[in-house]
Amino acid sequence: MQNRILTAIINRGYTLIRTDNSCINLLLSKEHMIILIDVQNGMNVTPEFFTMINNVAVGFLQKRGIQNCDIIKLIFTDNVAKVRESLYFDNSYWIIDTISKRLMVYEDQPYDFGGLRTVIEDAVLGKVTKPKRTLRDMPIVTLALIAVNIIYFIVIYENGGFNNVTMVELGAAFTPYITQYGEYYRIFTSMFMHFGIEHLISNMLALMVLGEALERYVGKIRFLIIYLLSGIIGGIVSVASYALRDRMVVSAGASGAVFGVLGAILVVTIFGHIRSGEVRIDPRRLIMFALLSILSGFNDTGIDNYAHIGGLVSGIIIALIMVLITDRYKSAK
Repeated sequence: MQNRILTAIINRGYTLIRTDNSCINLLLSKEHMIILIDVQNGMNVTPEFFTMINNVAVGFLQKRGIQNCDIIKLIFTDNVAKVRESLYFDNSYWIIDTISKRLMVYEDQPYDFGGLRTVIEDAVLGKVTKPKRTLRDMPIVTLALIAVNIIYFIVIYENGGFNNVTMVELGAAFTPYITQYGEYYRIFTSMFMHFGIEHLISNMLALMVLGEALERYVGKIRFLIIYLLSGIIGGIVSVASYALRDRMVVSAGASGAVFGVLGAILVVTIFGHIRSGEVRIDPRRLIMFALLSILSGFNDTGIDNYAHIGGLVSGIIIALIMVLITDRYKSAK
């Protein structure tokens, strides 16, 4: 039963955070925290026990700079009377009676909590349904960016293929044209161009996975800003590197922007700002992936590693600015 309830709540956009105490876990969304407490099998509970739990939860939120977060305790117990007696000073809790298999919500307690009452009641009865995804929930910007890249790919294919001449004619980055003739638009258009199907597929798969995760948290506008700015800055770094080395190279690809998305996800993950139940990301894996990708790029002359580095660093900086602005705004409220 507990696993069903846990799954049902996570499906509503909560992230499970395990604590050092096996009978206490946290579920966190943007504006709500649920403290899961398992006090069964004759476990002794006291007012001090629940006060300690409250302090742990508040300390967790304060440590991460999270404010204006509503908290409720969801208590699994086989001794309802004892729990009620110990919580005489608090009414921000619900009880799940593990003997009668019922959710107990009393008159002095919140009638609902973020729309979860029906969800939990259904889960207690064995009904777990995934929420319907609305248009607002879909990664529309990510899908639109992928579509633009695919359309541009088809245009290139239909107009001569992926040779350097065709790519330059259709907008790829070429250092002399940018630095000498001022064709700066190429830094932007080259972000949507690829040298062949493998190049396209690898970038679009990465964009789908990383883009969907980032867009869900930061929102569509901010995600688009991160993607485009990272791609543009990565392109500028790439052109500058070729100009300084006096190399005339035709370059294109979405990888600078994709690395920017990677850098942004790394920031919001480390700062604890990705909290959607559907987004589970280990920052250590992100760091390892970024390092390995960049290191391998130095050994492959066909990879525009300076675009990767420029995109990654710009994505990190842009996300840091967004996180700091968001935290400052929350602190001021």
